[in-house]
Amino acid sequence: MKKFNTNQSLQRNDGSISFSPRNRSLAETRTKARDGNVQRIIGKSNIFPDWFKQHIQNDESWILERPFLKAELKAFKRILSALSKTNSIECKDLHRRLYENTKSISYRSPLCPIWRHENQCELLVTARSRYFFPRVRNELYLVTVIFEFAHNLNQLEDALSKAHQKLKAVVSAMTKKRRGVVMFGTFEPDLVSPQQLHQEPSKAKMARDFGVQITDSGGWILTGHFILRAPHVETFQTILNASFPSIGWERVQIKRIRDRGTLEANIMDMLGYAGKYPEPLFNTPSKGPKRDDADRQISALRAAFTGPEFAADRVDALSFNINAAICQWALFIDRMGAKGIHFSVESAYAQKWYSESEMDYIRALDLDMCNKRGHRIEIHRDTGPFSSRRPKLKHGRYRLLKSRPMIFDNEWVTKTNCTGINLDTEYHDINSWIIVSTSQ
Repeated sequence: MKKFNTNQSLQRNDGSISFSPRNRSLAETRTKARDGNVQRIIGKSNIFPDWFKQHIQNDESWILERPFLKAELKAFKRILSALSKTNSIECKDLHRRLYENTKSISYRSPLCPIWRHENQCELLVTARSRYFFPRVRNELYLVTVIFEFAHNLNQLEDALSKAHQKLKAVVSAMTKKRRGVVMFGTFEPDLVSPQQLHQEPSKAKMARDFGVQITDSGGWILTGHFILRAPHVETFQTILNASFPSIGWERVQIKRIRDRGTLEANIMDMLGYAGKYPEPLFNTPSKGPKRDDADRQISALRAAFTGPEFAADRVDALSFNINAAICQWALFIDRMGAKGIHFSVESAYAQKWYSESEMDYIRALDLDMCNKRGHRIEIHRDTGPFSSRRPKLKHGRYRLLKSRPMIFDNEWVTKTNCTGINLDTEYHDINSWIIVSTSQ
C-alpha cells in the first residue's frame, strides 16, 4: 500500500518557511537526493559554471522549492550548449555574459533560471505585502490574452511593444472609471507550424480572425499570462474584450485563482507556468533519428527566426537546426530583456486600497464592509469607512498616486501597518498614516 506524505507543516528542516507543504516536501526531497533529477541535469561537466551549480545545490533563495526547476535547468543547459557551439560573435558574447558570475544573477537575464526565480520571489513579496492576501481572494484572477500573430522575430518585437501599450490603455480606462487594478505576469511567444494553423480549430479561427496569411514557415503566437486583482472584474473584462476583440474563438480568458493550496504557492506556480520555453525548441531529443526529424522540422520554419541578427534567406536549410533556432530565440529574449518580456502595473486607485492589517483594524472597529463572500464593492481610501483622497504624510506632504510598474514600497508597508494596535488606548489615523495614542 502506497504511503502518502501527510505532513502539512510549512517549516523546513533548516527552520525556514516554505510557500506550501508541497514546496517544502519537494525541496527536502531534492536536498536529500544523492543522484536526483536536479543533480543529474547539473552534472559534472562545465556546461554550467561552478557558481551556478553551487547556487542550486546550496538551495539559495529556496530555489529547490521551484516546481518547474527541472524543466528550466534542462532548457538553460541547451541554451548554454547551443551558444557555445556557434561562431557567431553575438552568441559568444551572450554565452560569456550568462556564464560569468556578475553578482547580479547572470546580469538579470530572463534566460537564467536563478534570475527567473529571484524575480518571481520579488514579485510575490511585493504582491503579498500590499495587494494579495486571503481576505481578497475572491478578487484574484488568472488572465490569459492572445495578443497577436507574428511571422518572424522582427514582427514579434513590434507585437510585444503594441501589447504593452494596449495593456497600459486598459489600465488607463479602468482609472477613468475610478476602478483599481493590479496585474503582473509574462508574455509567452509560442512557435507554431503551418500545419497547426490549418488543423487545430482554435488556431485556425485565430488565423482567420487576424487575417493571417499562413506561410510554410509558420510563426509566433504572442500570448500573455497575468495574475490580476480587480474588485470590479466585470468592468475590467469588458474593457479587455473591447481592446482585444475576437469572432468565434476565445481570445481573452479570466479565471478565478483556485481556492486549494496556499495563495503564495498558487502565485509561484502561475508565474512559473507563464514562463514556459517554446516546446518545438526544448522538448526534443538531444540525439538520434528523432533529433534528425526535429532538425528538419525546425529548418522548415527558419524564416520565423528572421531578426536583426539573422536573415533566413541567406542561410542554407541544412545548416539551420534546433541549436541554431535556440540561439536565435535566446538572442531575441536577451534583447527584449525583463522589461519587454514581463509586464506589471499597480494603478493609482489600487494604491488607495487598504492593507491587510488595515482591513483587520477596520473589522475590529465593526466598520468592515464585508459579507461572507468578500467585498462586494471596491474599498479604498476615498470610498471606504475612512475617506481621504490621498494618504497624507508628515509636513503636509501627500503621496503622488499614479499608475506605475509594481514595486516593493517600504513606506507604504510601514505606514499602513496596524498590527498590535491597542484599541483601548490607540487608533490608526488612516488618512494620515499614523498611529495616535488616546491615553492621557
